[in-house]
Amino acid sequence: MPSDRFLECPRREDDAHALITQLITRNVCEQRQRDGYHKCPRCLNRTIGAISPAPATSPPALAAAGKR
Repeated sequence: MPSDRFLECPRREDDAHALITQLITRNVCEQRQRDGYHKCPRCLNRTIGAISPAPATSPPALAAAGKR
């Protein structure tokens, strides 16, 4: 039974139960979306990662963005 602190992963669009699911935190869900977890494109939770984009993690990434 999911609580307010956990999300069911993956949560299918048709609300049918997936064969294998996990209870994960919002932070884990966001990280999976950023990492391209294979079940995210069809999951109802997929918009959670869009709310808080991934931060730039390295100076070369910031430098490359400024060169454009």
